[in-house]
Amino acid sequence: MQKTINKFCKTIVLPHPVKTSRWAQKHRIIPKGQSPAPGKWKNDRAPYLCEIMDAADDPLIKHMVIMKSARIGVTEALLNIVFKKIDREPCQILYVLPTGHLAEKFSKKQFMGSIENTGALGGKIPIEKYRDGDNTILEKNFPGGDISFIGSNSPAGMRMVSKELVILDDRDGFPLSAGSEGDPGTLAKARGDAFWNFKLIETSSPTIKGISPIERAFLLSDQRYFFVPCPFCEQFQRLIWGGVKWVGNDPQTAIYECENCGKSALEKHKYDMLNNGYYIPSVDFNGVAGWHISQLYSLFRTWAEVVTDWLKMNKSSDTLKVFLNTKLGELWEDEGEKIDINDVFSRREKYGFVIPAKAGLLTAAIDTQDDRIEILVKAWGEDEESWGIEHRILYGDLTKLEIWSDLDYALMQTYEHEGGKNLGISCSVIDTGGHFTDEVYRYVKTRQLKNIFGIKGSNTQNVPIISRPSRENKGGIKLYMVGVYAGKEIVSMRLKQAEVGVGYIHYPDRFDREFFEQLASEKKVPKMKSGFVTHHEWIKTRARNEAFDLEVYSLAALRIVCPNRDYLNRTVSSFLQHGNKAMDGRRGRRMISDGINA
Repeated sequence: MQKTINKFCKTIVLPHPVKTSRWAQKHRIIPKGQSPAPGKWKNDRAPYLCEIMDAADDPLIKHMVIMKSARIGVTEALLNIVFKKIDREPCQILYVLPTGHLAEKFSKKQFMGSIENTGALGGKIPIEKYRDGDNTILEKNFPGGDISFIGSNSPAGMRMVSKELVILDDRDGFPLSAGSEGDPGTLAKARGDAFWNFKLIETSSPTIKGISPIERAFLLSDQRYFFVPCPFCEQFQRLIWGGVKWVGNDPQTAIYECENCGKSALEKHKYDMLNNGYYIPSVDFNGVAGWHISQLYSLFRTWAEVVTDWLKMNKSSDTLKVFLNTKLGELWEDEGEKIDINDVFSRREKYGFVIPAKAGLLTAAIDTQDDRIEILVKAWGEDEESWGIEHRILYGDLTKLEIWSDLDYALMQTYEHEGGKNLGISCSVIDTGGHFTDEVYRYVKTRQLKNIFGIKGSNTQNVPIISRPSRENKGGIKLYMVGVYAGKEIVSMRLKQAEVGVGYIHYPDRFDREFFEQLASEKKVPKMKSGFVTHHEWIKTRARNEAFDLEVYSLAALRIVCPNRDYLNRTVSSFLQHGNKAMDGRRGRRMISDGINA
């Protein structure tokens, strides 16, 4: 029944208050291709979204934060909030996405696609193909209000007029600054200063612990987690990754093990578990409500499918980070932390100077110091799995020819392969940035046809691990620029990798403790400005760091000779099939030329 009030002899009819979740259940139609569940919206398909949608109706909640995994339905819930406002409580709305391109795409497909299919909104926003006086792709007017779609990188968009409802979608995808205007999140919040009933909604998959904007907002909230009952003992608990169990490498055996009774909940139990669940806050409410939700709760993603993702993505730190962020909605805690050198040291293996059967290419990385030359010889297999073969130190006066002759001898060595073949070094790189630049230039200039190249490090973050060579240097050599920042990032993550396979680094037990201490000689730290992280820097934690540098140079040597993993895999496979003929003389030089042009 509608409420009425009498004011100055005029009767004003007010709409009966309806919760957003109930409005969506009655009116929302999801078009095909937009969701795994097109058609009429049903709350029981995603019951964890009901409280989030209804929080938009609560005047006590001024700020909503949703830290989530991908593909959990939150974007559709945001659209339900917007559509209910358009239908029942018209106001001024600002919807912010990371870029203007994404904002335009979202407006065309998801927003207007749903408008066309949801009868309650019929006629309130014209379904036009071309711009008219009141509506464009990014600006929509409706009776009593309007909605604007903008990219977070747009300074002009962030300065637009005040809005009652501001939604920041994919918050961790926003740039640090909208042009020169500052943090886009702060600018967007300022749009609501003129409204007593202003509401801000932020949502995103998280990224890196301590840096993630959505984490920062979530920690200021009451941090609500969804608890569901065990189908056997009825004990309420959060669904966490540690509770998912399976047999061997078979994801189809996936179950959820109750933390109380230890019994196994099956996929068929999930519907009832979710529809009897509820959120529990972790801290007291202070005006900011926060929710965390992951794919483990999804009725459109089975536990078996999440386990399948895990089995594919836990092979390297690179993909594991993506799994945690996008599948579990969890923060990546790796970057910026020091390597656990005891863990790496304990993983040393018993193999000699014989090249392991899975490897088929050798590189040498060379670093010059005041009284010595250090060499790291590494063997490489498919997908950049690598084995440390030899760490050699040549002591002497680098201004004398003797030590450079010793380096020649070291680089000319061949190593026996487990398959009975002999393997020579395919590419050697030497740092030119030390105290003996002239000596290094002279050494390299007459040996480039032997695939011995000079390198120079760059700490700029956007420089790739290896760039095309330049001869614009005083030595007139082919000089490769090495992206040290990118290289250290990859090496650091791989040193923390426990799973053998893609990118894994093997070390022999003959490498001494000092070598491993040097591997952990640097850590990446965030640099702040005005309260925000602007960039990261690698800083030394001990004086000697040669081993860490040599690992980066080794990766650079590999990328010179094999610029991508497909090329490396073909090269290794060719050697394992054909032996030395695949790697000798002219073919080796042509391989490098072809690789750089690939």
